[in-house]
Amino acid sequence: MLGNGGIRVVKQVFSIIVGNWIYYLIWIIISVLLSVFGEFSESSSSNIASFFPTIYLAMWVQSSVLRSTTFEFSAKPEFYKGFFGYSLKFITLAIIAVGLSMPAFLWLATVFNGRTVGWLMVSTTALVVIYAALMSLVGTWPTSSITGIRTSLKAAWARGAPNFLTTFGHLAVSLVAMSAMSLVIGAIGTAAFGTMLVPAGVPNIPLILVAMVALSINAIGITYGAAVLANVYMRHGADELPPAVSPVNA
Repeated sequence: MLGNGGIRVVKQVFSIIVGNWIYYLIWIIISVLLSVFGEFSESSSSNIASFFPTIYLAMWVQSSVLRSTTFEFSAKPEFYKGFFGYSLKFITLAIIAVGLSMPAFLWLATVFNGRTVGWLMVSTTALVVIYAALMSLVGTWPTSSITGIRTSLKAAWARGAPNFLTTFGHLAVSLVAMSAMSLVIGAIGTAAFGTMLVPAGVPNIPLILVAMVALSINAIGITYGAAVLANVYMRHGADELPPAVSPVNA
């Protein structure tokens, strides 16, 4: 089902997660703390802030694939040189995906007629599907900020369009399936243990553990999707990449 390319990506993902497990643990803890902060502050700022760990993880993974190294390089200045451009492009694509999803959101709101939980789960799935399709077409646009090579949206389209169906198949597994799985786990957790991570200042340990499991699944999905797009980028620009970013089995 995955093919040779998919099997190679699975091996890459396994190697990345095992070799950098401490970073993943820190990422999960930071994400939980941001959720706790959101409960206390009751503002949307924590939701916006929680988007950046996702961007950071995706860039970690793609840089690791491109440079065939661990996450340790992320402490070096060259990693942060492209982080602003990477983040800006990533956020731009996310905003476009939300805009494209609005008709589906409005239609689903009438279908579910006030059933918030059902509407939220289905709408989130619809958003992820549209986002996966968009990333399949131009998802290497942020990736190009890591190397500074062929950084235009037009170049990203040229890389993504010929492989749209294959890439979308991989991203559907990594983003859609993993997001749906984490949503189901989260829904079961909140139904069993409540909706607050720290109710009345007391840590809700069972719900925190459920949140960490859900975040772990999301991290695997992000890692797989990021690795797929990094491989697409390498495959279509192998002759232009400098030795420090030479592709492996591209």
